[in-house]
Amino acid sequence: MGGFGSGGWFSRDGKALADECLCIDINWLNRKGDLQTGSLFVLMWTVKPVGKTYSIEGYTGAEAVSLKYSVSRPGEGQRDINYQASLFWTPCTYGGRRPWFICPGTGCGRRVGKLFLKDSYFLCRHCHKLAYESQRLPRRFRLLKKCRKIDKKLGLESPSSLSYATKPKGMHWKTFHTLLERGMQADMNATAEIAGMINKVLG
Repeated sequence: MGGFGSGGWFSRDGKALADECLCIDINWLNRKGDLQTGSLFVLMWTVKPVGKTYSIEGYTGAEAVSLKYSVSRPGEGQRDINYQASLFWTPCTYGGRRPWFICPGTGCGRRVGKLFLKDSYFLCRHCHKLAYESQRLPRRFRLLKKCRKIDKKLGLESPSSLSYATKPKGMHWKTFHTLLERGMQADMNATAEIAGMINKVLG
């Protein structure tokens, strides 16, 4: 099995980004059935442009997921890593349960949906001090990106059609109205930001 962390591919300009780290998404594991007690699973990633394949072995116990893999560092050789990330479940509003990882970082204990690999361990983005690529964008672009994300959830092609949006099949009315309100507010804020920028350029 190839060692993790041997190429520094999870950073850019010395600043680590969550978007560029290997990530374990607990909701994805749950959909695959890998959170059932006694489940054994293998996760694999092919990292571009490096072209290397990385993998970890996992085992789900009654209260935690065990992770096993190897890491390598220049001049240090390869070493095996084996530790656990505790599980926590919360009830959903309309039935069922939602899973969470309890971040295994020393002194952390945050309830998170994703763990990211940096250095040698999968921890939450707060422990690794990771930023998202979108956080580097000007506010107007972050707002526009938020609009596009909401458009997609509502099955719309553009924010201009928000006023004519209809509730997608299977979506709860409360969720629909919340998304609609957030989309309209983000669109108005983005428009205001762009207008302010234009006025500043024109003096």
